[in-house]
Amino acid sequence: MLGIKTFPEKENDFIQELNNCLSRLADSRKPKVGAVEDGRIKPKIVWKIDCLCQGFIYRTVELAEGASVCWNKNNQLSALILARGILETLAAAHDFFQKVKLATTKKDLAEIDSLAMTYTFISTNSSTNEKLQAVGSLMSFIDRFDIHYLRDRKTKHLRKLYGILSEITHPNHAGTVGFFGKLNPELHEHYFNATPKNNEYAISNFIAGYISILILESVIEKIESLTPNIHQLVPIKNL
Repeated sequence: MLGIKTFPEKENDFIQELNNCLSRLADSRKPKVGAVEDGRIKPKIVWKIDCLCQGFIYRTVELAEGASVCWNKNNQLSALILARGILETLAAAHDFFQKVKLATTKKDLAEIDSLAMTYTFISTNSSTNEKLQAVGSLMSFIDRFDIHYLRDRKTKHLRKLYGILSEITHPNHAGTVGFFGKLNPELHEHYFNATPKNNEYAISNFIAGYISILILESVIEKIESLTPNIHQLVPIKNL
């Protein structure tokens, strides 16, 4: 299993915790989500949620493994782009969990099914059904994460971090001459380095983005913990 080899000024225990999390997520991937599991028929609505969870898991593992490879090779820009993807996945998974949790509390099977379908097929494509777009944008997921998980309506930690990662990973100053170069205004010279080893700004924000796999693992577990209650809500004739 791939993993982060080192973070500046971070203890090995911290690095190992992240790598263990990645290993657990990788091991939780399933080659198939069937209608029958452990000899029991699975309700279709539970099957949909299980499929979506596997999609979140596969995406997270792919992004985190890629980020690890890039980071270990000192390809910081690629690592930052992938870390941003992990944050996006966290925001979407958390938003889904919060809404399904509420619908489960209300015993609203129709709403649970609608959420499973919406978050599975949500798209930025303007030609898709309006209902699929009504769930909101990625930025609304991020804002709701700050409110629900961090309980902070003012600081908006995740939005701030996502904004920083986006600034670095877009072809702006922070992602071009600012990232790879250093200006000497007195000599009118700009020095470039393909592997900026001392970019503390990039390092700190990569760490902040990458460690979100720990929260993502917890969110996915919470989604999966709802399925037994959802299963009980389904009438036997609908199994």
